[in-house]
Amino acid sequence: MNLLVIEDDPAQRDLLIRLLEREDFTVTGLADGAEGLYALRRGAFDLAIVDRLLPGLDGITLLNTYRKEGGKIPVLLLTALGTVQDRVTGLDAGADDYLAKPYAPQELLARVRALLRRPSSLQADGLQFADLRLEIGSGTLHGPAGSSALSKREAALLACFLNHPKQVLSRAQLLDSAWGNEAEVEERNIDNFILFVRRRLKNVGSCAVISTVRGFGYRLEETDPC
Repeated sequence: MNLLVIEDDPAQRDLLIRLLEREDFTVTGLADGAEGLYALRRGAFDLAIVDRLLPGLDGITLLNTYRKEGGKIPVLLLTALGTVQDRVTGLDAGADDYLAKPYAPQELLARVRALLRRPSSLQADGLQFADLRLEIGSGTLHGPAGSSALSKREAALLACFLNHPKQVLSRAQLLDSAWGNEAEVEERNIDNFILFVRRRLKNVGSCAVISTVRGFGYRLEETDPC
């Protein structure tokens, strides 16, 4: 699991990173709100932990901007402001959970685990982007021209794109999401499965496409018009 920590206090940021890495998470740490927003747009993260009081771009503005752009990564907002109105403001801005400082490390980890479990509880509802809908349980892809049954790997790969729409995902990130710890799988396998998924998108008549971003990876986006 890839986590993003956006915290301007170096001591707090390092403490968070060490805590999460001990739980076997892969963690990227940033200190600036604008850099954090850029990373959310570009990176394949499963969850972000965002401090509310950030330099450059505060956490509330960051969240508002990211959610208005369609960003779906779960966000845990950390703050020293703990009144009811502060929590309401954070949740209304798009935070999935809110934790006031100082916090117990065990509680933070519990909230992180709960947020990471949340998508699985919504699997029956499927994943959607543009004119696409993927039923996770059955691996069925629906589009304007009909439906198509995906293989397990195709569904896992497409689900990663649907969880991070319009974001550039590297081969390594896609490999980790769709294949996990299967050591015999190589990054070049991703290219073959990208081809398969592109064919599926065409088969269901979708305006969504998987574009190659040279030197970086792939991105799910929609053609114009959609």
